[in-house]
Amino acid sequence: MESAATEAIRHLLILILFVITVGMISGKIASILRLPDVAVYIATGMLLGPGLGWIHEASGSLVNQIILTVGSVLILFDGGRNLRLSGLKKIWISLSLLSVPGVLITMAVVGVGVHYLFG
Repeated sequence: MESAATEAIRHLLILILFVITVGMISGKIASILRLPDVAVYIATGMLLGPGLGWIHEASGSLVNQIILTVGSVLILFDGGRNLRLSGLKKIWISLSLLSVPGVLITMAVVGVGVHYLFG
């Protein structure tokens, strides 16, 4: 007889292995089709989640948060791994404008909008 904790850990491990496996297959399909891998990951997630209902975790659950965190880390790591400094030197002005003033302007617009919409 297994405890609830053992069952929860088993569920989490199976789900993580499933997501990683599907992610690897999706990445390979994206490279074969020459599509952005992030777009294929999102489409696959939509298909397996709301589409087919194979993954149905509540948006606030710990399992969902773990999947989102691990997925974000892997996507950002892969993006950084493929980045070349020579490429950054060509676009440093645009990158600087998007990363500092762009974020501040977006923050201000959203803050003002939320203030007036929700008080």
